Amino acid sequence: MDTLTSVKNAQKKDVRNDYVRKSSDEEWMEKERVRGREKYKRLGYVNLKNTTRSDFNVTGASTISKYLRRRGYDTKDKEAHHWNYNLPHSVFLMSRKAHHRIHCAITMSRSDKCCYTNDGVKLETAEQAKKVYEDILKNSGLNEEILLINF
Repeated sequence: MDTLTSVKNAQKKDVRNDYVRKSSDEEWMEKERVRGREKYKRLGYVNLKNTTRSDFNVTGASTISKYLRRRGYDTKDKEAHHWNYNLPHSVFLMSRKAHHRIHCAITMSRSDKCCYTNDGVKLETAEQAKKVYEDILKNSGLNEEILLINF
């Protein structure tokens, strides 16, 4: 491990410990909530949230979870991730944390409704998407299985 990596890891640990310590202070937590809401509005996420599902024309998450549960899949504490919005019935089932990590490392194109890595590589097959997602999770320190479901 090089020096830069060890310094980064130490800083991450310090930040995490600071957050844990400060989060017990209700006044600090309220200031963080206000700051988060202001940032959310300032960056325009309000507008994105209302258009995402209609832009991609997909079934709601609760509907997909109900469908998967009826077919015997355990969806407790899991989320379905569309790897390609042109194939709305092909999803990966994964934990919420893994889903969040994957969305931090990919982007969705509104024009062709496909996933792209942050390096600009288009995910064209489910196998390619699974490999990329597993690499993202491995690099994030999450060692969990993701399941491809076509329904």
